[in-house]
Amino acid sequence: MKEELQYLIADEARLREALAQADVATLLMVLVHLSGNEAWLDEMRPWIKGPWDYSVSAPPQLVAAVHDRLVEVIRSLAADGAARPEQPSHELLQKMMSVCVGEAVADEYLPLALDEMGLSDETRRPPTAAPETKLKVAVIGAGMSGLCTAIKLREAGIGFVVFEKNDTVGGTWYENRYPGCGVDTPNHFYSYSFEPSHHWSEFYSKRDELHAYFERCADKYDVRRHIRFKAEVEEARYDE
Repeated sequence: MKEELQYLIADEARLREALAQADVATLLMVLVHLSGNEAWLDEMRPWIKGPWDYSVSAPPQLVAAVHDRLVEVIRSLAADGAARPEQPSHELLQKMMSVCVGEAVADEYLPLALDEMGLSDETRRPPTAAPETKLKVAVIGAGMSGLCTAIKLREAGIGFVVFEKNDTVGGTWYENRYPGCGVDTPNHFYSYSFEPSHHWSEFYSKRDELHAYFERCADKYDVRRHIRFKAEVEEARYDE
């Protein structure tokens, strides 16, 4: 962690440029986690509206204050002997989520959020293959959703085969090659929760980088051998 933070502060101008492009509500969550100071939540709460008409209209001076404090906190954590931030308590995490989305987040969502962020009490383990059952599943397509389905079926021990019309995985990120082709969802959302990547070159990465991510996932979780490439599904019939 220390090395990553030192990389961030090596070029403060670039760090501040990145902060200026980021969603201030998201930055607020990072600041509260790293600093442990929940007073920032009360400062920003009135300016975050949601969830259906989500917008942040915080005064520029407040946004600038969040940026400045984040730079200070990152510098402090990168210094020798700096302690790793403590995991937020369940109460604080619930307050953070409520402020971030602009409405109260119910208790029932907390376990899901903890698990997705790797903050659950149980040690998070990567998917592993379970003994196969007699059930067989056909998955059509080896794009993002198809690969995720294959990985989870393998983890559950359910037999499956993936039919993919192309000669490799990736779906739309394999097929599309137009100039500027890239994702319109932030990369940290457009990736698997069990296989996060913290090395995207851009906030909205381009086609080649996305395709390479899915190629790595297919290999890492050993699902490529279950895929029938150049096999296009032309018809499906319901058998009652």
